[in-house]
Amino acid sequence: MYIPDGLLSTPVWVAMLLIALVVFEQTLKRGKVMAATELKNGGETVANPELNELLSTLEEKEAEVGRLKALLDIAEKKGGEVDKLEKEVEELRQKLVEKEKEFERAKKFVRELVRRIPKPVFILFVNKDGVVEYINEYAAKVFGADSIDDAIGKRPSELATNVAAGGRTFIELALENRTTIEGKEGRLKIATGETIPILSSCAPVYIADEFGGVVCSFVDISEQKQKERQIQEIFDYTNTCLNMLSSGIRELQTGNLNVRLEKIKDDEFGKTIDVFNEFAERLSNIIKNLADNMRGTTEQIKEANEAVSQMNAGMQQISSASQQIATGSENLSRLANASVADLKAAEETFKKLGADAEQSTKFTEAASKNAGESKEESEKALQTLGIVVENIEKTASIVEKLEVAVRSIGKVTEKIKSIADQTNLLALNAAIEAARAGEYGRGFAVVADEIRKLAEESRRSTEEIGEIVKGVQEETRKVIDAIMKVKADSAEGGKGIEAALNKAGEIAEAVNRINEMLRNVSKGTEEGLAKIEQLARNFEEVASTAEENAASGEETSAAIEEQTAAVQQVSIAMEKVNEIANKTTQMVLENFKIFEEGVDVSTTRRQ
Repeated sequence: MYIPDGLLSTPVWVAMLLIALVVFEQTLKRGKVMAATELKNGGETVANPELNELLSTLEEKEAEVGRLKALLDIAEKKGGEVDKLEKEVEELRQKLVEKEKEFERAKKFVRELVRRIPKPVFILFVNKDGVVEYINEYAAKVFGADSIDDAIGKRPSELATNVAAGGRTFIELALENRTTIEGKEGRLKIATGETIPILSSCAPVYIADEFGGVVCSFVDISEQKQKERQIQEIFDYTNTCLNMLSSGIRELQTGNLNVRLEKIKDDEFGKTIDVFNEFAERLSNIIKNLADNMRGTTEQIKEANEAVSQMNAGMQQISSASQQIATGSENLSRLANASVADLKAAEETFKKLGADAEQSTKFTEAASKNAGESKEESEKALQTLGIVVENIEKTASIVEKLEVAVRSIGKVTEKIKSIADQTNLLALNAAIEAARAGEYGRGFAVVADEIRKLAEESRRSTEEIGEIVKGVQEETRKVIDAIMKVKADSAEGGKGIEAALNKAGEIAEAVNRINEMLRNVSKGTEEGLAKIEQLARNFEEVASTAEENAASGEETSAAIEEQTAAVQQVSIAMEKVNEIANKTTQMVLENFKIFEEGVDVSTTRRQ
């Protein structure tokens, strides 16, 4: 710096020097404060050794300036020392130039430092006039400037506008209000027309208590917003899927087993929804099968209960039948014993009848012989009339005895026939009761059938004997009639001798027929006697079997009573099971909706 000689001695120069020193001081202070403010990032000073050293040097130079001011004051007082003062001012000027260079280097360093602040941070310093002085390279590029120098000197609104603040930037708002803005979200519309989300922080800068401008940092939160959108989408998707699952679970809770969910994506939620649908399907099938099975169980229990009731009734019938069989067996045993006694009496009667028949045969043979002799000696009829009459009377007496015996045979045969009919009826009843008793009465049924057959044979034999006896009675009646007529005729004497002789011939023939019939009677009596003896033995076996069957029937009746009690217990248990099955079916149908081919059938099934 060139200063004309003698100028330093003028007050004007001194005043100009003081002004220059003040301006330099203010500039140094402003540079110091700006550097310190511009290096703030999030409220903390950037730790840089060179910058700290520079700040320390500036403070030393500031102290030297203070000393220079003191020297100027001395120079004023001591105007005689102008030369010395001029030299010192020159030295001071040199130092000031150096300090200006150092300040420029510091300013350049700060500018370079701001320029290199990387993405996603925007750094700007706008002076109090609203003009950009510092900006990092990323911000200048995003704002559409060709370079940092192209962005410096422009207003922030020329670079970008704040969509959320009516077109004004946060820097402009901070300049206007001179207030701090911390962590404010906004959207910047840059020169390219693109809108980007940001997080802004702005702070006013004061230099020696004088407002110097606003430093502002922006953070591009596009990626963060993108992440937030993705997270929100994930949250919305998760919420949608959870709502779907929650709604499906509530539907299942209400008993709607037909609920099915439609998955949105084939991911874990999609797999979960598939599992839910499979669970709902399986649960629906389980409940449906349970309802069907319980309904089938109810029907089977009902059928089983009916079967048990029928079995119980059958047991009671079998018990009654067993008691009837026992009673019938006792009666049969009693009747069989009585029949044995009757058959023994009949056997005695038949023996006696056989003996009488044999004697009658002898008598008839004698009568036949006598009749023959009477016929041969018909010429001596008058002489032997008395003998004939006597023989006729004997014959009449024999025939009357024969008629009595024949009637006895008829009564016996009727009694045997009645016994055979009763035996047949008892055998039939015994067979029926044995059939109702099942396995217990099988042996008794065989015996009853044999008794029935013997009874039928005895009845046929008695019918044959009855027919024979009837024929004998008819012939005997004829003989008696003939004898009575002969007797009556004989009373007349000789008048009817010829007729008597003829009648005697007839009598002889009748006696021969009677003799033949009596032989048949004797033969039939022998056969009937043999059958009666066999029938008596069979009746003894029947009585024994009836007694055994009566005892077995009582045991069977006791066993059946035990079975009946067990069946009644089973019936009570079946009723309880049926009640439980009905309640379970009702509960399933009331709590779950069962669908078949898309139609709710649970209501109809409850009915």
